[in-house]
Amino acid sequence: MNFALTPEEDEFRAEVRKFLGGQMTRDPGPLPQNAYYSIARRIREGLGRRGWLTLAWPCEHGGEDSPIKDAILREEMAYFGVPRANDYGTNLAGPLTIRYGTGSQKARHLGPLANGKEWWCIGFTEPMAGSDLAAIRTRAVDMGDHYLLTGQKDYVEWARESDWCCLLARTDPDSSGSAGLTLFLLDMKSPGIFLNPVAYMTGRSFAEIFLDQVRVPKEGVLGGVGRGWEVAKEVLEEGRSGIEFVGWARRILDLMIEQAASEGGGSAGPVARHKVAEAAMDIEVARLLSYRSVRNRSRGRASTSEVSKSKLFGSEMCQRVAGTAMEVRGLAGQMARDNRWGDLGWIVHDHFMESIAGTIYLGSSEIQRNLIAHRQLGLPH
Repeated sequence: MNFALTPEEDEFRAEVRKFLGGQMTRDPGPLPQNAYYSIARRIREGLGRRGWLTLAWPCEHGGEDSPIKDAILREEMAYFGVPRANDYGTNLAGPLTIRYGTGSQKARHLGPLANGKEWWCIGFTEPMAGSDLAAIRTRAVDMGDHYLLTGQKDYVEWARESDWCCLLARTDPDSSGSAGLTLFLLDMKSPGIFLNPVAYMTGRSFAEIFLDQVRVPKEGVLGGVGRGWEVAKEVLEEGRSGIEFVGWARRILDLMIEQAASEGGGSAGPVARHKVAEAAMDIEVARLLSYRSVRNRSRGRASTSEVSKSKLFGSEMCQRVAGTAMEVRGLAGQMARDNRWGDLGWIVHDHFMESIAGTIYLGSSEIQRNLIAHRQLGLPH
């Protein structure tokens, strides 16, 4: 496979860098949640006006049918530190609505998603259903013309800012495991929804969602009753290209190179040089895995194990690169924003903590290794 981008794709990357460079004067870092959100909204609406939020969508739904351009955009957004808010909307909820949604669902959601006006979160993880997602206990009781949802969801990013939530619940009370699950489009303004914010180490927050007899109309079912696991797997695979890890790691690498060039001494010594060189090779391998996964998926050829390789290697690579930067920067790498040692300190500090979560969300590294072992290598469960 030819991994080189076309001239058109190279031009698009240059255009994206110019736009984002003008928007992000400095990385958001550990800003208050409301400031982080306002930056995200401003930039997302700008992307929407350019038609860039729907690059991977089919042309008949306002997109360009170009997953590669979408991957380029996501990589550069990560590099420039653009908040990831509403990725769940344009990259997950939108494509799933296109594939599985009814006519009225498409009419209601695709336009606002495309212009960056409608915000989404994902309600999958629960206290007893994290890595073992099939253990979901949130119930959806059929009441004739609607469902009543009762349960709890954890680690929901952007829950307080979101208009809608893709939420997985059990509609068959006698089922277990992956059977009997259904995916719902939940209006976050519905009565009976209670949010409990929980702070990240980096200063941002996610939320716990508590559902107390929340009414969802039958039209809120996405993909059919009992097909939730099938649809949810697509949600997870859509998010596992790993391209954001490449952007984040590239940013850290460039800062390490800038520091070594300007300071010399220990940060430019042979041990540090070798570590930086290894980081550069790591990033390139992750980039090739990500773009191969995206290109093959767009052609219907990407396997679950291939997507898992991309997510696994990318997330662990990002953690290694952030760890290398911590070593190279020394004690200053532990500094938060506005310290006298400059940007590299707090950026490394922030990325290192975030990189730990990257090996857990959307399926932990252990799960990805199991999927590769079972699906590609044929090893027994």
